[in-house]
Amino acid sequence: MIHHVVAFTWANNLPTGHLERVAIGLKELHKHLAHVIVSYEFGPDAALVHSGNADYGIVATFVTEDDWRIYDTDAKHNAVRAELFKPYISDRTAIQFCS
Repeated sequence: MIHHVVAFTWANNLPTGHLERVAIGLKELHKHLAHVIVSYEFGPDAALVHSGNADYGIVATFVTEDDWRIYDTDAKHNAVRAELFKPYISDRTAIQFCS
């Protein structure tokens, strides 16, 4: 399995209600790519630690590297990145690991 984990920190220009738009966009993306995604979880930080955490996370699991590459290069995925994330993030970090 390939696990793809992304953590975002929002910039100060995050519009009111934007997290709802993000959730809708990610749910639609998951449906669109369900044929390559084993599991897809996302959401805002639960604030269990009060400093140093990112604001939002996505965890996606794939059977193969090829499945992850389909997800990573998909046009709808790139549109979600460009419209819902890129204008509003101050920091992004990611990792892919195998289990």
